[in-house]
Amino acid sequence: MPKLKLTKTNISELEPTNKIIDYFDSEVNCLVLRVFPSGAKTFSIIYRNSEKKQKRYTIGKFPTIPLPVAKKEAQRLLLLVSQGQDIQKEKAQHDKLTLKNYLDRFYLDWSKKNHRSYKQTHHRLLVVSKSLHNMLLNEIDLKILNNFLFQYKSESNVSDSTLNKTATVLKGAISRAVEFGYLQANKLTGFKKFKESSGKIRYLSSRESEALLTALDGADKLIRNIVTLAYYTGMRRGEIFTLKWSDIDLKTNQITLDKDNTKSGHARSIPMHKNVRQMFLDICSNGNQSGLVFKSPITGGKLDNINKSWITLMKKTEIDNFRFHDLRHNFASQLIMKGESLSVVRELLGHSDFKMTLRYAHLAPEHRQKAVDLL
Repeated sequence: MPKLKLTKTNISELEPTNKIIDYFDSEVNCLVLRVFPSGAKTFSIIYRNSEKKQKRYTIGKFPTIPLPVAKKEAQRLLLLVSQGQDIQKEKAQHDKLTLKNYLDRFYLDWSKKNHRSYKQTHHRLLVVSKSLHNMLLNEIDLKILNNFLFQYKSESNVSDSTLNKTATVLKGAISRAVEFGYLQANKLTGFKKFKESSGKIRYLSSRESEALLTALDGADKLIRNIVTLAYYTGMRRGEIFTLKWSDIDLKTNQITLDKDNTKSGHARSIPMHKNVRQMFLDICSNGNQSGLVFKSPITGGKLDNINKSWITLMKKTEIDNFRFHDLRHNFASQLIMKGESLSVVRELLGHSDFKMTLRYAHLAPEHRQKAVDLL
């Protein structure tokens, strides 16, 4: 069999013949590139097992599996062979691996150790993608992904941005499956993201703000306090749900969010509005201040969601097309329209990328007027 230093260029230039030809890599022992008369090219290793019998193990097709990945996988497999393991048996087991099996055995733990925002990743994999759990890992392809996303949008009416984030999480999980030998190829490669609408930032009009604050007076204490906090601080829902009494300093009038509980991974301090301070004082007068500020009335632990309460509140106020997260947009928008600088708003919101804050720049007409006046 011919030997060849396998590089991306060399592989691409190899022309098919009227018979199958195997090219041994001159650098990675036992790594073989097989070129078929059809022009298809696959990576494999040819090795001897513990019984000294020659075996072939197919890694996958080129370029679906890039050369560096193939080399890394060949080295991993040969190490297992040297340890006496039966990689053919391992391959058969992997072929029967479902998405849920893979998540439980490897990926959930790996992502927890390697991703700061693993909780969102886990939610998209365990809750949002539950309908895919019983599918074999090697059967999940673009058709299945697109059908799943179409159904998800139809049932939940989520945005294209949410669909793209979900698809990215699934692609990432499958990519790691290939990287660590659970799968031969990522069939989700080539997924085209949905075109996301920049959309209009939704914030409350004066009438809507008045209606919301009036409705809060008669609302359940938990939803009233959570919405009040979001309205006057711009905190994310996750930041509110993980807020602890140790994060609140009534002496300095500051809320300090731990870096582990912010999306940016950076700690941030938010000054308290007088209404927020009074809310905390009222809560303090009714019980012991330890652990989480807002607890689930059902479990006594961390809140999972307030969806039903929020929907009820919106119906009562007759405010349309306004999500809980829009309270964050409203906080920023109101500050900008009242003359606050983008840099201060960025600091209060905890944006790691200034581009996120620039979305609110158009709400400061005097800012644009000053720019024009410079001409």
